[in-house]
Amino acid sequence: MGSLGGDMKRIGFVLLVLFFGMAIFPASANNGHSNCRHGPYIESGKWIKRFGKMTLAVVPTKCGRNLHFGKTNEAFNELKRKFGNSPHWYNTKGMRNQFDCHVDIARNKDKWNLDPYRKHVGYRATKKAGCNPQ
Repeated sequence: MGSLGGDMKRIGFVLLVLFFGMAIFPASANNGHSNCRHGPYIESGKWIKRFGKMTLAVVPTKCGRNLHFGKTNEAFNELKRKFGNSPHWYNTKGMRNQFDCHVDIARNKDKWNLDPYRKHVGYRATKKAGCNPQ
């Protein structure tokens, strides 16, 4: 009977671990990526003046913050649809590099400042410059 009691305790322990494990990590959880396949990725954006130049201050949604790096096409296209008709929008390649850089290394910043006046230097140089190439 001692062996059976030990087995019951182990089974009870396993059941508790399974139960609480599912409570902490429910099957529907997907590390913030669930229901984000098609956005929206951009909560808001506003053209503001910083350092005497116009900047697009972008606030991403939770989906936007949880994008996988390399899967940013749809999100950037949403941004361009919403703000690309502005006379302040130019240097799309440079802004794209800054956007991708924020997804890669600065996703948790409150807002992402995308500066069309910054040179298009390529993604690697943009990242090396902390998303703000000179």
